[in-house]
Amino acid sequence: MRGEKPRVVVTYKMMREGRELLEKYFSVEYYPGISSEELIREVSKGLYALVVSINTNVSSRILEAARGLRIVSTQSAGYDHIDVRRATELGIVVARVVGLLQETVAEHAVALMLTLARRTALSDRIVRGGLWKDTRSIWSRFKNLPLMWGKTAGIIGMGEIGRRLIPKLKGLGMNVIYYSRRRKNVNARYMPLDEVLRVSDVVFITLPLNEETKGLIDYEKLSMMKRGAYIINVGRGGIIVENDLIRALKEGIIGGAALDVFENEPINEKSDLLKFDNVVLSPHYAGTSKEALRDSAYIAAKNVVDLYLGKIPLGIVNKEVFKYCGHYIPMSEQQ
Repeated sequence: MRGEKPRVVVTYKMMREGRELLEKYFSVEYYPGISSEELIREVSKGLYALVVSINTNVSSRILEAARGLRIVSTQSAGYDHIDVRRATELGIVVARVVGLLQETVAEHAVALMLTLARRTALSDRIVRGGLWKDTRSIWSRFKNLPLMWGKTAGIIGMGEIGRRLIPKLKGLGMNVIYYSRRRKNVNARYMPLDEVLRVSDVVFITLPLNEETKGLIDYEKLSMMKRGAYIINVGRGGIIVENDLIRALKEGIIGGAALDVFENEPINEKSDLLKFDNVVLSPHYAGTSKEALRDSAYIAAKNVVDLYLGKIPLGIVNKEVFKYCGHYIPMSEQQ
Protein backbone atom coordinates (compact mmCIF):
# COMPACT_ATOMS: atom_id res chain seq x y z
CA MET A 1 0.00 0.00 0.00
CA ARG A 2 1.33 3.45 -0.95
CA GLY A 3 2.59 5.37 2.07
CA GLU A 4 3.27 2.32 4.23
CA LYS A 5 6.84 1.79 5.33
CA PRO A 6 8.46 -1.47 4.13
CA ARG A 7 8.87 -4.13 6.81
CA VAL A 8 12.27 -5.06 8.31
CA VAL A 9 12.88 -7.92 10.72
CA VAL A 10 15.82 -7.81 13.17
CA THR A 11 16.76 -11.04 14.97
CA TYR A 12 18.95 -9.70 17.79
CA LYS A 13 19.11 -6.88 20.33
CA MET A 14 20.29 -4.02 18.13
CA MET A 15 21.98 -0.94 19.58
CA ARG A 16 20.29 2.44 19.38
CA GLU A 17 22.42 3.77 16.50
CA GLY A 18 21.14 1.04 14.19
CA ARG A 19 17.54 1.13 15.40
CA GLU A 20 17.20 4.86 14.88
CA LEU A 21 18.49 4.74 11.32
CA LEU A 22 16.27 1.81 10.30
CA GLU A 23 13.16 3.30 11.89
CA LYS A 24 13.50 6.47 9.78
CA TYR A 25 12.72 4.47 6.65
CA PHE A 26 11.10 1.20 7.71
CA SER A 27 8.58 -0.47 9.96
CA VAL A 28 10.98 -2.48 12.12
CA GLU A 29 10.13 -5.56 14.17
CA TYR A 30 12.58 -7.05 16.67
CA TYR A 31 12.74 -10.75 17.51
CA PRO A 32 15.89 -11.39 19.63
CA GLY A 33 16.72 -15.10 19.81
CA ILE A 34 13.98 -16.14 17.37
CA SER A 35 14.09 -19.81 16.34
CA SER A 36 14.51 -20.90 12.73
CA GLU A 37 10.92 -22.17 12.47
CA GLU A 38 9.52 -18.97 13.95
CA LEU A 39 11.67 -16.91 11.60
CA ILE A 40 10.38 -18.84 8.60
CA ARG A 41 6.83 -17.93 9.64
CA GLU A 42 7.77 -14.26 10.04
CA VAL A 43 9.60 -13.86 6.74
CA SER A 44 6.78 -15.63 4.87
CA LYS A 45 4.56 -12.67 5.77
CA GLY A 46 6.70 -10.47 3.52
CA LEU A 47 9.59 -8.12 4.27
CA TYR A 48 12.14 -5.86 2.61
CA ALA A 49 15.14 -6.71 4.78
CA LEU A 50 16.35 -9.24 7.32
CA VAL A 51 19.01 -7.95 9.74
CA VAL A 52 20.85 -10.64 11.71
CA SER A 53 23.85 -11.41 13.89
CA ILE A 54 26.15 -14.43 13.65
CA ASN A 55 23.74 -16.26 15.97
CA THR A 56 21.07 -16.49 13.26
CA ASN A 57 21.61 -19.17 10.63
CA VAL A 58 20.03 -17.84 7.44
CA SER A 59 19.47 -21.11 5.60
CA SER A 60 18.10 -21.75 2.13
CA ARG A 61 14.75 -22.63 3.76
CA ILE A 62 14.51 -19.20 5.32
CA LEU A 63 15.54 -17.45 2.11
CA GLU A 64 13.09 -19.42 0.00
CA ALA A 65 10.25 -18.66 2.41
CA ALA A 66 11.02 -14.94 2.55
CA ARG A 67 8.43 -13.14 0.42
CA GLY A 68 9.75 -9.94 -1.14
CA LEU A 69 13.12 -10.09 0.62
CA ARG A 70 15.69 -7.76 -0.97
CA ILE A 71 18.62 -7.87 1.44
CA VAL A 72 20.09 -9.81 4.35
CA SER A 73 22.40 -7.58 6.38
CA THR A 74 24.54 -9.14 9.09
CA GLN A 75 26.07 -7.24 12.00
CA SER A 76 29.32 -9.15 11.63
CA ALA A 77 32.40 -9.30 9.44
CA GLY A 78 31.87 -13.00 8.72
CA TYR A 79 28.92 -14.28 6.75
CA ASP A 80 29.25 -18.07 6.75
CA HIS A 81 25.98 -18.24 8.71
CA ILE A 82 24.18 -17.10 5.55
CA ASP A 83 23.59 -19.25 2.47
CA VAL A 84 25.09 -16.66 0.13
CA ARG A 85 24.87 -18.88 -2.95
CA ARG A 86 21.13 -19.44 -2.56
CA ALA A 87 20.56 -15.78 -1.73
CA THR A 88 22.33 -14.78 -4.93
CA GLU A 89 20.24 -17.20 -6.99
CA LEU A 90 17.12 -15.66 -5.48
CA GLY A 91 18.27 -12.13 -6.25
CA ILE A 92 18.80 -11.25 -2.58
CA VAL A 93 21.70 -8.97 -1.63
CA VAL A 94 23.90 -10.10 1.27
CA ALA A 95 25.85 -7.43 3.13
CA ARG A 96 28.25 -7.46 6.07
CA VAL A 97 29.85 -4.89 8.34
CA VAL A 98 33.02 -3.07 7.30
CA GLY A 99 34.53 -0.57 9.74
CA LEU A 100 35.57 -0.49 13.38
CA LEU A 101 34.68 -4.16 13.78
CA GLN A 102 37.66 -5.14 11.63
CA GLU A 103 39.82 -2.63 13.51
CA THR A 104 38.82 -4.31 16.76
CA VAL A 105 39.55 -7.80 15.41
CA ALA A 106 43.00 -6.69 14.23
CA GLU A 107 43.75 -5.21 17.65
CA HIS A 108 42.61 -8.43 19.33
CA ALA A 109 44.85 -10.47 17.01
CA VAL A 110 47.87 -8.46 18.16
CA ALA A 111 46.79 -8.91 21.78
CA LEU A 112 46.59 -12.67 21.26
CA MET A 113 50.07 -12.71 19.73
CA LEU A 114 51.60 -10.76 22.62
CA THR A 115 49.73 -12.81 25.22
CA LEU A 116 51.09 -15.97 23.62
CA ALA A 117 54.64 -14.69 23.09
CA ARG A 118 54.95 -13.22 26.59
CA ARG A 119 53.01 -16.12 28.22
CA THR A 120 50.92 -13.48 29.99
CA ALA A 121 47.97 -15.77 30.72
CA LEU A 122 50.28 -18.41 32.21
CA SER A 123 52.18 -15.89 34.33
CA ASP A 124 48.88 -14.51 35.64
CA ARG A 125 47.86 -18.02 36.74
CA ILE A 126 51.24 -18.49 38.43
CA VAL A 127 50.83 -15.32 40.48
CA ARG A 128 47.19 -15.95 41.38
CA GLY A 129 47.95 -19.58 42.23
CA GLY A 130 50.59 -18.63 44.77
CA LEU A 131 53.36 -20.23 42.70
CA TRP A 132 55.62 -17.16 42.63
CA LYS A 133 58.05 -18.26 45.31
CA ASP A 134 61.28 -16.73 44.10
CA THR A 135 62.65 -14.70 41.19
CA ARG A 136 65.14 -17.32 40.05
CA SER A 137 62.47 -19.95 39.20
CA ILE A 138 60.36 -17.38 37.35
CA TRP A 139 63.25 -16.09 35.26
CA SER A 140 64.29 -19.67 34.52
CA ARG A 141 60.80 -20.52 33.29
CA PHE A 142 60.43 -17.52 31.01
CA LYS A 143 64.01 -16.83 29.90
CA ASN A 144 63.48 -18.13 26.34
CA LEU A 145 60.48 -15.95 25.48
CA PRO A 146 60.86 -14.37 22.01
CA LEU A 147 60.93 -10.67 21.21
CA MET A 148 58.51 -9.74 18.43
CA TRP A 149 60.63 -6.83 17.21
CA GLY A 150 62.45 -7.90 14.05
CA LYS A 151 60.36 -11.04 13.59
CA THR A 152 58.34 -11.84 10.44
CA ALA A 153 54.56 -11.80 10.58
CA GLY A 154 52.69 -13.58 7.80
CA ILE A 155 49.06 -12.67 7.17
CA ILE A 156 46.91 -15.20 5.32
CA GLY A 157 43.99 -13.28 3.85
CA MET A 158 44.31 -9.63 2.92
CA GLY A 159 40.79 -8.33 3.46
CA GLU A 160 39.79 -5.56 5.84
CA ILE A 161 41.23 -7.29 8.92
CA GLY A 162 44.52 -8.06 7.20
CA ARG A 163 44.88 -4.48 5.99
CA ARG A 164 44.36 -3.15 9.50
CA LEU A 165 46.88 -5.61 10.95
CA ILE A 166 49.76 -4.35 8.82
CA PRO A 167 50.40 -0.98 10.54
CA LYS A 168 49.92 -2.51 13.99
CA LEU A 169 52.53 -5.19 13.34
CA LYS A 170 54.92 -2.79 11.69
CA GLY A 171 54.51 -0.52 14.71
CA LEU A 172 55.97 -3.36 16.78
CA GLY A 173 58.99 -3.50 14.48
CA MET A 174 57.90 -6.64 12.63
CA ASN A 175 58.44 -7.46 8.97
CA VAL A 176 55.08 -8.20 7.31
CA ILE A 177 54.37 -10.53 4.40
CA TYR A 178 51.04 -11.85 3.20
CA TYR A 179 49.21 -14.33 1.02
CA SER A 180 45.92 -13.66 -0.73
CA ARG A 181 44.22 -15.05 -3.83
CA ARG A 182 45.06 -11.75 -5.51
CA ARG A 183 47.92 -9.36 -4.91
CA LYS A 184 46.81 -6.22 -3.09
CA ASN A 185 48.11 -2.68 -3.00
CA VAL A 186 49.27 -2.81 0.62
CA ASN A 187 52.41 -2.01 2.59
CA ALA A 188 53.51 -5.65 2.82
CA ARG A 189 55.24 -8.12 0.54
CA TYR A 190 53.21 -10.79 -1.27
CA MET A 191 54.40 -14.40 -1.12
CA PRO A 192 52.79 -17.74 -2.05
CA LEU A 193 50.97 -19.50 0.78
CA ASP A 194 53.58 -22.19 1.40
CA GLU A 195 56.37 -19.60 1.53
CA VAL A 196 54.45 -17.48 4.02
CA LEU A 197 54.13 -20.55 6.24
CA ARG A 198 57.82 -21.44 5.89
CA VAL A 199 59.34 -18.04 6.68
CA SER A 200 56.92 -16.50 9.21
CA ASP A 201 57.58 -16.41 12.93
CA VAL A 202 53.90 -15.65 13.48
CA VAL A 203 51.10 -16.62 11.08
CA PHE A 204 47.77 -14.77 11.25
CA ILE A 205 44.63 -16.33 9.76
CA THR A 206 42.10 -13.64 8.78
CA LEU A 207 40.18 -15.50 6.06
CA PRO A 208 36.42 -16.04 5.80
CA LEU A 209 35.16 -19.62 5.86
CA ASN A 210 34.03 -20.98 2.49
CA GLU A 211 34.53 -24.02 0.28
CA GLU A 212 38.04 -22.90 -0.65
CA THR A 213 39.26 -22.13 2.87
CA LYS A 214 37.65 -24.93 4.90
CA GLY A 215 40.43 -27.17 6.24
CA LEU A 216 43.08 -25.06 4.47
CA ILE A 217 45.51 -25.30 7.37
CA ASP A 218 45.98 -29.00 7.99
CA TYR A 219 48.87 -31.08 9.34
CA GLU A 220 50.79 -30.79 6.07
CA LYS A 221 50.57 -27.00 6.14
CA LEU A 222 51.38 -26.81 9.85
CA SER A 223 54.45 -28.98 9.23
CA MET A 224 55.77 -26.33 6.83
CA MET A 225 55.97 -23.77 9.62
CA LYS A 226 59.16 -22.84 11.44
CA ARG A 227 59.90 -24.72 14.63
CA GLY A 228 58.76 -22.42 17.41
CA ALA A 229 56.46 -20.34 15.18
CA TYR A 230 53.03 -19.25 16.36
CA ILE A 231 49.68 -19.39 14.58
CA ILE A 232 46.88 -16.93 15.40
CA ASN A 233 43.34 -17.48 14.11
CA VAL A 234 40.82 -14.62 14.14
CA GLY A 235 39.17 -15.73 10.87
CA ARG A 236 36.94 -18.77 11.27
CA GLY A 237 37.47 -22.00 13.17
CA GLY A 238 36.96 -24.39 10.27
CA ILE A 239 39.97 -23.00 8.42
CA ILE A 240 42.35 -24.83 10.77
CA VAL A 241 41.82 -28.57 11.22
CA GLU A 242 41.79 -28.67 15.03
CA ASN A 243 42.88 -32.29 15.41
CA ASP A 244 45.86 -31.55 13.16
CA LEU A 245 46.67 -28.46 15.22
CA ILE A 246 46.57 -30.51 18.42
CA ARG A 247 48.90 -33.07 16.84
CA ALA A 248 51.32 -30.37 15.73
CA LEU A 249 51.33 -28.89 19.25
CA LYS A 250 51.94 -32.29 20.87
CA GLU A 251 54.80 -33.02 18.48
CA GLY A 252 56.38 -29.60 19.02
CA ILE A 253 56.13 -28.72 15.34
CA ILE A 254 54.94 -25.21 16.20
CA GLY A 255 55.64 -23.05 19.23
CA GLY A 256 52.06 -22.23 20.12
CA ALA A 257 48.63 -21.13 18.97
CA ALA A 258 46.13 -18.42 19.86
CA LEU A 259 42.54 -18.89 18.77
CA ASP A 260 39.42 -16.74 18.94
CA VAL A 261 37.42 -19.11 16.71
CA PHE A 262 36.85 -22.86 16.73
CA GLU A 263 35.44 -25.66 14.60
CA ASN A 264 32.61 -26.06 17.09
CA GLU A 265 31.49 -23.24 19.35
CA PRO A 266 31.46 -23.15 22.31
CA ILE A 267 34.58 -25.30 22.47
CA ASN A 268 34.14 -28.78 23.93
CA GLU A 269 35.20 -28.66 27.59
CA LYS A 270 37.19 -31.87 27.03
CA SER A 271 39.17 -30.49 24.07
CA ASP A 272 42.91 -31.14 24.23
CA LEU A 273 43.43 -27.47 23.29
CA LEU A 274 42.59 -26.63 26.91
CA LYS A 275 45.59 -28.63 28.16
CA PHE A 276 48.45 -26.63 26.58
CA ASP A 277 50.30 -23.81 28.33
CA ASN A 278 51.39 -22.55 24.91
CA VAL A 279 47.82 -22.08 23.67
CA VAL A 280 45.76 -18.93 24.29
CA LEU A 281 42.00 -19.10 23.78
CA SER A 282 39.30 -16.43 23.65
CA PRO A 283 35.56 -17.09 23.19
CA HIS A 284 34.96 -15.61 19.71
CA TYR A 285 34.72 -12.01 20.84
CA ALA A 286 37.57 -10.47 18.83
CA GLY A 287 35.19 -8.08 17.08
CA THR A 288 33.66 -6.84 20.32
CA SER A 289 34.36 -3.36 21.62
CA LYS A 290 32.05 -0.57 22.71
CA GLU A 291 32.97 1.47 19.66
CA ALA A 292 32.73 -1.46 17.24
CA LEU A 293 29.29 -2.52 18.46
CA ARG A 294 27.90 0.97 17.97
CA ASP A 295 29.53 1.29 14.57
CA SER A 296 28.47 -2.21 13.49
CA ALA A 297 24.83 -1.63 14.38
CA TYR A 298 24.85 1.56 12.32
CA ILE A 299 26.61 -0.07 9.34
CA ALA A 300 24.27 -3.09 9.38
CA ALA A 301 21.36 -0.65 9.20
CA LYS A 302 23.05 1.60 6.64
CA ASN A 303 23.57 -1.33 4.26
CA VAL A 304 19.79 -1.78 4.20
CA VAL A 305 19.07 1.94 3.84
CA ASP A 306 21.63 2.37 1.05
CA LEU A 307 20.04 -0.37 -1.03
CA TYR A 308 16.60 1.11 -0.41
CA LEU A 309 17.83 4.49 -1.63
CA GLY A 310 19.27 2.99 -4.80
CA LYS A 311 22.91 2.73 -3.72
CA ILE A 312 25.14 -0.36 -3.63
CA PRO A 313 25.85 -1.14 0.05
CA LEU A 314 29.47 -0.70 1.10
CA GLY A 315 29.46 -4.13 2.74
CA ILE A 316 27.95 -6.08 -0.17
CA VAL A 317 29.19 -9.66 -0.31
CA ASN A 318 27.58 -10.89 -3.54
CA LYS A 319 27.89 -8.21 -6.21
CA GLU A 320 27.12 -10.91 -8.76
CA VAL A 321 23.52 -10.86 -7.48
CA PHE A 322 22.72 -8.28 -10.13
CA LYS A 323 23.33 -10.89 -12.84
CA TYR A 324 20.45 -12.90 -11.39
CA CYS A 325 17.97 -10.12 -10.79
CA GLY A 326 18.69 -7.98 -13.84
CA HIS A 327 18.42 -4.22 -13.42
CA TYR A 328 17.79 -3.88 -9.72
CA ILE A 329 14.95 -1.48 -8.86
CA PRO A 330 15.13 -0.26 -5.25
CA MET A 331 11.89 -0.32 -3.29
CA SER A 332 12.01 3.46 -2.93
CA GLU A 333 11.64 3.80 -6.72
CA GLN A 334 8.68 1.43 -6.85
CA GLN A 335 6.39 3.46 -4.58
